[in-house]
Amino acid sequence: MHYVLFTEELSAEAALLELLPKLIDLNQHTFQILVHGGKNDLLKKLPSKLSAMASMVANGYRFIILVDRDKEDCIQLKEQLEKIAQDAGLYTKSNPTEMGMFSVVNRIVIEELESWFMGDPSAVESAYPGIKRSVFEERRYRIPDAIKGGTCETLERILRRASYFRAGLAKIEAARNISKYMDPDVNRSQSFQYFVEGIRSLA
Repeated sequence: MHYVLFTEELSAEAALLELLPKLIDLNQHTFQILVHGGKNDLLKKLPSKLSAMASMVANGYRFIILVDRDKEDCIQLKEQLEKIAQDAGLYTKSNPTEMGMFSVVNRIVIEELESWFMGDPSAVESAYPGIKRSVFEERRYRIPDAIKGGTCETLERILRRASYFRAGLAKIEAARNISKYMDPDVNRSQSFQYFVEGIRSLA
């Protein structure tokens, strides 16, 4: 099977390059990541790309679309992704064939990629020693997908307090370093767990 992942940005690619080998048996499967210039660029190009690649499902191609929710309505965003796949003649995990078959998994990061990192305190601590583990046990941080004020800004503040990224968060570097230590089975982020479940369901 060959997995094709559609992402918004380079930081997501950096994280996925570390995470996918933990989720996919690379002795049996392959993958590629198609990076776009933000959510709008991805949503604009996705219909034509999926339509062009739809016939490759017969050759073992499977598609995962990953977008940030940001401030959008999650249900409406998911419906938009589902319709794009349907218009391309593809079945999704949410709308499979009568036999339960599907080739597309749509997943929404709530609300930003950094919520996945906040969901694995041990990984953040391993990547950046000196961070106080207790900070992740504060009530406002216990549920990563519900953090207010932006998870990217929150993670940046935590790292800067520990003397990292004083000039501002380097998102690609942080994504690569933290995801290297992430354990897919213990992450607190529900949107991350949905992503993991989606990947494994395709296999």
